Amino acid sequence: MFIPVVSWLFFIFYHLFCLSVLRGLFFFLFRQENHFWSDKEVWRAFYLGAKFDAQIFLLVFALSTFPFLFNQTYHRLGLVSKRFFSLTYLLSFFILFVFYATDFGHYSYLQSRLNAGVIDLIENPLISLQMVWQTYPVLWGTFASILIALFHLYFYNRFLRQTRAFQAPLKIRLIQGVSLFLIYGVLSYGKISYFPLRWSEAYFSKDSFINNLAANPVMTFLVSLNYRQAEDYNIKEVERYYPLISDFLQVPEDERVGLNFIRTHSASQVLDPAPNIVIILMESMAHDKSSLSDNPLDPTPFIAKLAEQSAYFPTFYTPTESTARGIFSTLTGIADVTLLKSSSRNPNSINHQTIFDQFQGYERFYFLGGSASWGNIRALFTNNIENIQIYEEGSYQSNRVDVWGISDLDLFKEAHNIFEKQQRPFIALVQTAGFHRPYTIPKENDGFVMREDITAEQIQNYGFSSLQEYNSIRFQDYTLQRFFELNQDSDYYPNTIFAILGDHGLSSTKSLHVPSGFYRHRLVNHHVPLVIHWKEQIKPQVLSEVVGSQVDVMPTVAKLAGIPFVNTTLGRDLFSPRTEENNFAFIFTWNVKPYQIGLVGPDFYFHQHLEDQGLFQYASDDPLADHKEQEKEIFEKMRDLTHGLFETSRYLLFNNRKE
Repeated sequence: MFIPVVSWLFFIFYHLFCLSVLRGLFFFLFRQENHFWSDKEVWRAFYLGAKFDAQIFLLVFALSTFPFLFNQTYHRLGLVSKRFFSLTYLLSFFILFVFYATDFGHYSYLQSRLNAGVIDLIENPLISLQMVWQTYPVLWGTFASILIALFHLYFYNRFLRQTRAFQAPLKIRLIQGVSLFLIYGVLSYGKISYFPLRWSEAYFSKDSFINNLAANPVMTFLVSLNYRQAEDYNIKEVERYYPLISDFLQVPEDERVGLNFIRTHSASQVLDPAPNIVIILMESMAHDKSSLSDNPLDPTPFIAKLAEQSAYFPTFYTPTESTARGIFSTLTGIADVTLLKSSSRNPNSINHQTIFDQFQGYERFYFLGGSASWGNIRALFTNNIENIQIYEEGSYQSNRVDVWGISDLDLFKEAHNIFEKQQRPFIALVQTAGFHRPYTIPKENDGFVMREDITAEQIQNYGFSSLQEYNSIRFQDYTLQRFFELNQDSDYYPNTIFAILGDHGLSSTKSLHVPSGFYRHRLVNHHVPLVIHWKEQIKPQVLSEVVGSQVDVMPTVAKLAGIPFVNTTLGRDLFSPRTEENNFAFIFTWNVKPYQIGLVGPDFYFHQHLEDQGLFQYASDDPLADHKEQEKEIFEKMRDLTHGLFETSRYLLFNNRKE
């Protein structure tokens, strides 16, 4: 008489076992050899994960358990009604399996579990689908998902048929039903405590991998949906931190009115002829993946050689981890701290006063291999920069090679041809995209030679996920080399300021050649090189004492060019002396829900997630040791400055309007 109960329990625990197998697969695929976690933490992660899985099971398969709870009623239903439950189970299992498969790919790429941020991809469906199609085995994956779902449907229907003959009196059925609903309640509550099990309990370890191991991707996705609402700034917090941020930016006393951050820079000397400006944003040029970090695999020999002839900033960071946000921050001088989408996609945040637009008498250009409609980047440029000339897909003679448009090699050649024709000084932003999945290296590649002599162990030890990724960054560096080989004999080269930087970093689980704190604290996602080259005008130098950020690029090149400009946002000249009070870079992690904020200094890194705050010596031998109690003064200073820059950035996203 209790067979339906046993069947129901078996049904639950079988699926929980399947989810645990997937968690075990996640562990073996993505674990790091040089980890900081203990075996106890691993077991706790599996334990918590099983409880999260139980909650998700009840959510996903609740309707499919009806036949077990009301066995006799189910077997009296007609064929159509029975098929309804079978179809419900089939769709639920298929969706769940696809969810996990997508989560594995998402983590492999971004080192974070699947969250609502993937919804942003719907805004560019063709680009997103092409990238997925060219990178992942979509057909085989879909076919495997259907087969596995059909197998489980067969298992489900057969199991239900075995319960058909069992009858029970009404009293027993009532006891049975109440008991099952109590079990439902216990599983959904998750723990014996006043408060139920909550998703945030997965974040119990200082090691992000362990926290990700404990998390359930379906729950992570559903919870993160709550953080997709449009955010607003808190004017009281902006006012509270205004004196601190004004000191940080060295705003003149007579300008400290009305929450403005105006710094007027007159031309110290008029340069004749006026220098050209070329800002090159290199796709995913993470510092640890470059030769500038002394990477033994020497992935980017040219940019390392160029740095020896230039001003090189080894402690340079991006505020965020996204190309669209990186372009926004570089162009506007504001850290893109929007929670919902990148600010370039927000119609309320594309009207900005920019230094780029203050290069009077200059031709203005923006080059990218694909479409400027991506990420609504077109509006960011055309709405804020007068007479900007956008070169994009369809503007070139070169052919498209993949989802990202023409190759970086062709992009540099096309830009060089345009630069050579200019009779007036020009300022240009060139955005590469080749070092990005699917890592296409075109057949017409000017003699680039792939390396095949690198072992899988070397690839994993020095910051890469595959030989394909390694060769892709090598090709990106090679395209930069070809660009400089082309322009060496040009008329524009001697009088052009080149600023080369990464648009953002990349996740890395292991980079043995850099201090482990950089990847334990995810700083590799923000740490990028900056090289500023101007033949015979900038002497070779390494400014390791300067902690800079993307927001500093425009005021730096404007100051070098000697133009008068008004700075209304957070950027500062990187060549101006910095004190202990203002030598920091603000960072914002948007793709962890809820968001994280932090501040990087020469020695310490302040980090906050929810209410958890810490102060870490990120380059030390013990990067996870929290020093906030021993270094209270530094901790409080960096904490306040972090919050001040965050609140001020939120305010400026909507209050830096072009006059």
